Amino acid sequence: MPDTLDYMITGYALGLALVALIIFSIWWRYRSLKADEAALARLEQDIRESAPVKTAQPKPEPASEKADVAEAL
Repeated sequence: MPDTLDYMITGYALGLALVALIIFSIWWRYRSLKADEAALARLEQDIRESAPVKTAQPKPEPASEKADVAEAL
């Protein structure tokens, strides 16, 4: 029977290294996204603090055709 123990150990080592690399990549991306989220939150707060408060003015409602006809009579 051929001795394939070395190949099996190499295969398992490469598989575990790949899984570890994927887990590290996910953690690194999560950390980067948290930093981006914090930066966006700071920017949003700065914009809210520096922007003047605008009051919304109601838009006039368009006159209906019936009202125009009634006024014309």
